[in-house]
Amino acid sequence: MNQISKSFSKKLLSFSAASICVVSLAFASDEFDARSTGSPSVAINIGPTQLHIFNKGISFEGDEYLPSISGHLSKDLEEISINIKSGFNPNKVKADDLESFASKMSPNLKRFKFSGAKVGVGGMQIFGPSFPKGLAKLNLAGNELGFDGIMALVPFLHDNLTSLDLGNNNIGSRGAGVLAPRLRLLKLLTNLDLSNNSLGLAGMQFLMPQLSQNMASLNLRKNNIHPGGFKYVATYMPKKLQDLDLSENSIGASGLMDLAPSLPRTLVSLIISDNALDDKAISDFAPYLHLVKQSLKLLDLSSNQITSHGLVYLLIHLPKTVQHLNLTNNKIDEYGEILLTETGFKTADGSLWTR
Repeated sequence: MNQISKSFSKKLLSFSAASICVVSLAFASDEFDARSTGSPSVAINIGPTQLHIFNKGISFEGDEYLPSISGHLSKDLEEISINIKSGFNPNKVKADDLESFASKMSPNLKRFKFSGAKVGVGGMQIFGPSFPKGLAKLNLAGNELGFDGIMALVPFLHDNLTSLDLGNNNIGSRGAGVLAPRLRLLKLLTNLDLSNNSLGLAGMQFLMPQLSQNMASLNLRKNNIHPGGFKYVATYMPKKLQDLDLSENSIGASGLMDLAPSLPRTLVSLIISDNALDDKAISDFAPYLHLVKQSLKLLDLSSNQITSHGLVYLLIHLPKTVQHLNLTNNKIDEYGEILLTETGFKTADGSLWTR
């Protein structure tokens, strides 16, 4: 499957012959993993976890130990991948620690992940000027940037960016208004994650017209978009999109019907879970799946209000290319399970289906 990674997989599951395993959607080549830069040379204990040092990259996941990590930065690194699980402890981290870290960032850096750290606007004011112009992939998810943080960051989003993850940063519609004009100039950007940012209708008005038609992966999960905002998603849908996550947005029947005619012919995975979709919404939407009959491989409809009655209409129109169908937390009864089995699907628990 094209564009598969850990970044975009909030709910999707896939199956092997023997077991169920978590599947991650989108950003296949964009997943931050310093192991891709070479064989590990050393693992250093930092607190209860380890810092892994590779040929041209470092990787760390755990609590904050920034000064200790800074001591292992070098000017030849191409990737830094750091995920702070609990956020920075204000009693530990000082501005000069951030400045020391930023001053040691390599001018050859191609991929920079610094997620979960909650550095806010102050962190962006320090980090932004250190981003090299050759930086291709940037993940700043979970840093509580807000509007001011986006204002500080935008001038340092350089033209070579191909992947940008700003999920879980409380950007809001005002932040979207600041970010949108810069996105229009990022001609190489193909992967964008703006999940959980309270963008709303106004955010869609700002952002969608500025997206490149070459966008391959778009994550708008949990943004309070509601039906009206999906008119903008539909109108400005990138034509080459492969992975789309619109989960937890209260699409409803009207929003889904606005979206349906604009489904890109290249779509590989579609996540519309937790959107108050009932049988009527699904029966009206299902005929439009013919638009993706040659590309769609994964469809997530979990946590909606679909019964076996709606499932009948879905299966009539479901492309044969679909290999994974997520129906977790719906109202599919035994009759629906029989229908799924008769169309070639298998399951381990009655909710997650593969064929």
